Amino acid sequence: MPRRRRPMPRRQAYAQAAEAYAQEAEAYAQEAEAYAQERQAYAQERQAYAQERQAYAQEAQAYAQERQAYAQERQAYAQERQAYAQERQAYAQERQAYAQEAQAYAQERQAYAQERQAYAQERQAYAQERQAYAQEAQAYAQERQAQALECTQAALLALVQMMRPAFKDPRKFLQSGTDNSNNSGTLAEGSQ
Repeated sequence: MPRRRRPMPRRQAYAQAAEAYAQEAEAYAQEAEAYAQERQAYAQERQAYAQERQAYAQEAQAYAQERQAYAQERQAYAQERQAYAQERQAYAQERQAYAQEAQAYAQERQAYAQERQAYAQERQAYAQERQAYAQEAQAYAQERQAQALECTQAALLALVQMMRPAFKDPRKFLQSGTDNSNNSGTLAEGSQ
């Protein structure tokens, strides 16, 4: 007949139970330690994630500021381009006005040249007119001189003809002159 197993004593069972409990407690402690390490790692991971999120938020804020600065820069560049376009337009208008002014000045110079040419022609015509007038005056002076000479010659000839009897017979000329004066006095008294 097989032997019956002796029932384990209570103390031995208690010791085994205590040993199992101790092992279980040690396993639980190891598990708790692992859980604590896991929680610590998770907390570190969460902290790293929070820092990463904060860095990302800072990066996003910096990117937003950069985009805002870029938008302001683009706006300033657009305003600068607009001002440059207005400046070019004003410069084009100024060049056009200058071209018109230069054209007007050229026309004015041309008109002044034509006026000077007309004035030169007028002066030339006036000089020719003065020359003709001088020639006419010279001819008139020569004509008056000739007339004066002719009158002088005629007067001298008349004087010579009047004085010819006196030169031939001065007594008779003087006597006839006295008779003529007496006759003229008598005629004057009769008429009164």
